[in-house]
Amino acid sequence: MPRVSIGKSSIPLFAPDGTPTWALLNLLLCVSGIIYAAVTTVRAVRQRNRQTNEENEKIIREKDSGKMKNPEDGNDGKKLRLGWFSTAMLMGIVGVVLFLVTQDMRNLMVLVDWWTLAHIVLLAVEVFAVILVFKKASGEKQKVMPHKIHEQKKQSQKANASRINSLRNRALKNGPAGGKPLGNTSKS
Repeated sequence: MPRVSIGKSSIPLFAPDGTPTWALLNLLLCVSGIIYAAVTTVRAVRQRNRQTNEENEKIIREKDSGKMKNPEDGNDGKKLRLGWFSTAMLMGIVGVVLFLVTQDMRNLMVLVDWWTLAHIVLLAVEVFAVILVFKKASGEKQKVMPHKIHEQKKQSQKANASRINSLRNRALKNGPAGGKPLGNTSKS
């Protein structure tokens, strides 16, 4: 029977048919799916809060300008992303349930078993769904928030003002020609 050495212990790569076992790789894939689902949830909540804030600012700007749009425009992409988000979370939950149902940790530990393929497929579908959740729609550009543009303008104006002041101070100190007399001063 082939064995794999991990540290000081040796683990069978797989067990003979009929021997009750559980697979270490299944546990690792299950834990990876849980961590991936948790990180995705946190990221999605943060993105949702940011989108809500941007939408509120946009509504306020539209009210101020007198242009109101239908709030239901453009929700198709959000529904699609919610569907992929649900798929990703479902795959994480199914991975945990599959591990708990198929793996008895009191048995002999092996590296892989037949259920490892199912765990790999579930994790792959979860990763694919998460990629689609956070993928930008085609043609959608990175948005720069209005307050960041305002901050950048202020910083640029401060830098320009300090340059102008330093040039003005130098001109006052040295005179209009940098301390040199104007015109031709040589006598002929």
